[in-house]
Amino acid sequence: MRRVAVVDEEEIFRLGIVACLAQDPTFEIVFSGAAGPLTEEADVAVVSAQALARHAFECPVVVCANVDPREAHRRRGRAPASHLDGGAARGGGHRDRRGALGQLARRPA
Repeated sequence: MRRVAVVDEEEIFRLGIVACLAQDPTFEIVFSGAAGPLTEEADVAVVSAQALARHAFECPVVVCANVDPREAHRRRGRAPASHLDGGAARGGGHRDRRGALGQLARRPA
């Protein structure tokens, strides 16, 4: 089981991500909030570009953003585990989000 943290300022979006992931027994949501730091250890964090810019995450991150988050990652010296386009995630519908985030389950822990 993968321990997942979700950090995004937009409550509706954050709750949608949590709801999608909670349906999959591969994931355990250990943190959900508008800002870090994480209160529990996570295997991966699904974060907004703003959260990434403000906080250093010890685990791999998946960035949900309408902009390319690679510059923020370069400043922190880490490459993202994945980038989920925020516009597609917000407008793509429930199935598209689950498919994109479900790829986390197929990556080695």
